[in-house]
Amino acid sequence: MKVRRIHLETDYETIKEWWTDRGGEPPPLNMLPDIGVIVEESGIPISCAFLYRISNASIAIVEWEATNPRFTSALKKVRALHMAFDFFEEWAKKEETQFLLSWVLPGRGDGRLLGQRGWVKPQGEPHEMMAFVTMQKEAVCL
Repeated sequence: MKVRRIHLETDYETIKEWWTDRGGEPPPLNMLPDIGVIVEESGIPISCAFLYRISNASIAIVEWEATNPRFTSALKKVRALHMAFDFFEEWAKKEETQFLLSWVLPGRGDGRLLGQRGWVKPQGEPHEMMAFVTMQKEAVCL
C-alpha cells in the first residue's frame, strides 16, 4: 500500500461515492482543504482523509476520513486508515503542530482506531473529539 496526495479534480467523484454509499452527505468540493491523502493498493483507492490547518495556532484537524465500501478486505481498510493517520501525525511533528484533533465517536470505528493510536478523548460527557499531542511527552485532554 502507498499513500499519495489527493488530487481533488480527479479524485473527488470517487471519494464522494464512498460517503454517499455509506448513507452520509458528502462534503461539497469547495469545503475540502488542499491537504488530503488517499491510500492505495495496486492503484485501487482504499481510504482517504483530509487535514485542516488553523492559521496562527498550533492545531490541525483531521476530518472526512473514509474507506472504499467496494474494497472487500476489512483488515486492509483498517491498515489503510492507519497509514493515512501515520501521514498526518508525521506531518504534524515536522510542522511542530502541537495538537491534531478529529471529531469521531470514541466508541465507534474511527474512534476505536484513534484510541488504539494513543489519541485521547477529552474528559466529560459526551464528547465526539479526540486529540493527538505531538510536541509534548504526555497526552493531555482538552
